[in-house]
Amino acid sequence: MAVAFEIPIEPGHPSLPDADWADCWEVAVQPPYASAREAAADMVNCFPAWMSPMLKLRDGLVSLAGLRTTKVVQQEGTENVLGTVAFFPVISEKSDEIVLGTNDKHLDFRLVISISPGGNGSQRISMQTHLKRHNHLGRAYLAVIQPFHRAACSGSLSNMVARRAAS
Repeated sequence: MAVAFEIPIEPGHPSLPDADWADCWEVAVQPPYASAREAAADMVNCFPAWMSPMLKLRDGLVSLAGLRTTKVVQQEGTENVLGTVAFFPVISEKSDEIVLGTNDKHLDFRLVISISPGGNGSQRISMQTHLKRHNHLGRAYLAVIQPFHRAACSGSLSNMVARRAAS
């Protein structure tokens, strides 16, 4: 199975220039995707199996803290002109980059999926996460979810590579 690699990056993207935390994961896939939206949709479909029960647990816990659940975020995204990819509202989109995300009282979140040519007919898929933490709740939230976030990012991208190679 292919492995996703973490790439060091500085926080801040045009969609969230004042971000104070970021990470980036990258893989090479073959055959290439036609667009960043297609890659983002496949990435969500390639979440590790443990993600679904974890998201349900997360939604139950964050609702107690007055934060928005994935259902609320998705509903707000469907009212957006650009729509959603799974439960993520689309903030901006070009053929080679799609920005997903939302703002909440604890943090603002952006997920940037980019595609670019790789070597030997492959394509590089980059998944960047940018956060702007607003308060102690945002910092505590990140501290709790960070290990799961890392496993979800690397697992999703690795699963994408395996799925593309098998198609």
